[in-house]
Formats: sequence, C-alpha cells, structure tokens
Amino acid sequence: MILRIIRNEGVISQANIVQSTKLMASSVLSIFNGLQEKNLICEASSCEIPMREQKGRKPKYFKIEPSAFYAVGIDLTPHFFHLSLVDFSGNTVIDRQVDIDNTMSLDKLYQIIKESMFDLTKRKRISRKKILGLGMGIPGQVDYERGICLSSPFFQGLTDVPIGEQLADLLKVPVYIHNNCSVITVSERHYRQNLQQYESLMTVLLRTGVGGGFVERNTPDSYNQVSAYEIGHIPYSLDGPICHCGARGCIETQLGEDVLIRDLNEVSVLKSLPDIDEEYLRNDKVRKILDNKGRLLYMILRSVYQAVFPDTILLISRSPALSKHLAGLLVREAKQDKLSRFRVMAESYDPALYSKGAADLVWENYFI
Repeated sequence: MILRIIRNEGVISQANIVQSTKLMASSVLSIFNGLQEKNLICEASSCEIPMREQKGRKPKYFKIEPSAFYAVGIDLTPHFFHLSLVDFSGNTVIDRQVDIDNTMSLDKLYQIIKESMFDLTKRKRISRKKILGLGMGIPGQVDYERGICLSSPFFQGLTDVPIGEQLADLLKVPVYIHNNCSVITVSERHYRQNLQQYESLMTVLLRTGVGGGFVERNTPDSYNQVSAYEIGHIPYSLDGPICHCGARGCIETQLGEDVLIRDLNEVSVLKSLPDIDEEYLRNDKVRKILDNKGRLLYMILRSVYQAVFPDTILLISRSPALSKHLAGLLVREAKQDKLSRFRVMAESYDPALYSKGAADLVWENYFI
C-alpha cells in the first residue's frame, strides 16, 4: 500500500504517509527502511521536493527507484504493434513500432513479440529478471480476467484463444491483455491533462473498425472500471451491406479505414488515412462523403450518449484533420437536436501513449 502511494504521489515524506494512512510512525519508518533495503525506493533530491514543502524543518522525501522493475506494453493493430519499455516510476525508457502481417500465424506473431521485447531490454542492458510482465491491448472481444481473446476479425485464429497464457509460457513473465479501446480510454484519461477534469469519458476509435470505450463517472482510472463498447456493430440500417460479423448495416461498414479510403478514392486520390489533412478536406466532394458518413456516426452516438451520458466524447483517428472535422460535425448535429451537453473532442491516434497505457496493466496487477 505504501509503495503504491509513493508511486502515485511521485515524491512524499514519511510524515505525509503517516498522516494519510493513520499508521504508527514507527511502522512507517520500518516499512520505508525495508523498501530502501530492497532498492524499491530512494531519497528524492532537493530539486524534486515541492516548493511549499521546503520551509522550516526539512524531512526526508522519497520516490520510487525507477530501475527497480520494468513493464512492457503493446498496442496491437492488424498491421503493426507498438512496444514500450516502461520503468518502475512510469516513464517510457525506449519504444519501437514493429510492422506485422495480419495473415501470419499466431506462433509467428508471438515470436516477433518475444524478439522485439528482448531486443529492447538488451539495448538498455536490463536484466530479464526485472521485467514484471507484459500488458497488451487487442482489437476485439477480450476476457481480460482469464487472458482470452474471444474473437477478433483482424488476426487469423484469434477465437477463444488463451493469448495471455500462451505468451506467458513463451516469455516467462506474466501477461495481461485487454480490449484495445479500453486501454486507449484509460490511457487518454490518465495521461491527457485536458481530459482529467471530466468524471466520465467515452472514446470512439476509427481504425480498421469502429471501437468504443467508456470510463464510469466517479471511478479511478482502473481497467476494472472501463467498459468496451462494440460501437462498430450497431446498425445504421437493416438494409445495409453485410459486415464481417455477419450482420447487415453495421456502422463499421461505412467508417472503417479501408472503407473510407475506398470511398474517398472515388473522388480524390488517397493512399492512407493519415494523408487526410486540411488541404485534402477543402475538396467539396471529399467533405460531402465525410459529412454523410459523419451523420451516420452521429445517429449511432446520439443513442449511445442518451444511454450513458458521458461528460465528453473523444473521437480518435490516424488523421488529426479528420478527427477534428468529424468532431465539429457531431457537435453541429447535436446543437440542431438541442443536446446542450453533447461535448466532442478530437485526437490523433497515439500508439506510443497506448502502449505505455498497456504497461499499466502490469502495474495495476502488481499493486493489488
């Protein structure tokens, strides 16, 4: 408990711990001595102590020893994964993006993850014994308590697969998996300062499909408190095209990256979604296509909004300009419907942030 408090606070004195926990001062002293002997905490330097704490008698302040342990986080997508090595204090030491082929076998994917993970530790000369575990965000339905990917249309064989157990056997460290939108939601809320003011947050992710995540009101940034919403499989029409899930008219058939690129290429050349910028959006035909798709998305989100009432909705895609454009359209549509609290913000996809957030799965399990 005390170690978790020190890590959350960044820098704290024994007196502060006594005050916040109501433990005996002698007990806290004994625990601090034990944590120092195990090299889990160290004394903070004077420049790290808050200014308001430097007046009068100066007690010793302590912080987490960054090199005590490490965690690895992975943001997994159909075409690449982003890998981050994070130290015990929560800072990214080194990260890397690794291209993959979504038609490769699971064994091949596992092997690439293993090689990439141990290459990073080797580069930083970090003993594998200091790696507490691997956390990974996976697109699709995930049973995070059992470490099983229930279904994912983007990787061959990912149906009721115990990925957590299989990777743990290969890597020889604990492995924790979660839905990628859940990881993104917690990461955005926890690490974006402009989002920490909101008690509840819904994310909408436009990638290969359309995903969603929701953090409940008045709950901590915990993976046990986040819900993954299959927004992409909410129908906009019962007569629409057949989705890969087998149903008709899922919104994913209109707003997945491949669909957007295909439809936009009918009016203007577009190789990838990140290529959408402000200049590209000046094309009237492009805006017309995106506005029509945006109105379909609004129709879906209005229903979801009126069910859970998030303080704000965060729209994420690999194009900052596209995210901003669609967010503005959603707000305008909401004003016409007189939904005064329908707040939408825009962000670009940040795999480095999300892989760091995936590493938090390791810390969360360590500090139970």
